[in-house]
Amino acid sequence: MKTAAGVLGVRMLINGLKSATAAAEVQEQAEKKLIAVLKATGSAAGFTASQLTENAKAIQQNSNFGDEAVISMQAVLATFKQIKGPVFTEATQAIADMSAVLGQDLQSGAIQVGKALNDPIKGI
Repeated sequence: MKTAAGVLGVRMLINGLKSATAAAEVQEQAEKKLIAVLKATGSAAGFTASQLTENAKAIQQNSNFGDEAVISMQAVLATFKQIKGPVFTEATQAIADMSAVLGQDLQSGAIQVGKALNDPIKGI
């Protein structure tokens, strides 16, 4: 009986480590994507990847979205070069709020808000 419990415990530990590793890989990919977009746009948003990662962590604390999902959303939003400075971080929070209320993914929200803010006349 003790052997079965020990084997079960080891399996649970292994599964937990696999999940943690997978989550770390998702996080790393999101951060790499953000860095690539910032580089491609000349950091038009006015923030470094580290600053946006910190912003994502803050949003994670007040939403149902993980910081890796927020970082991926920020990468999409950063492709809209006219969204800069405080408007960028306000938009990031608004996208998280809107996505939660509408039950949609952050990427869709980033595209909708990005289009509206990047070129308001055309975005309407």
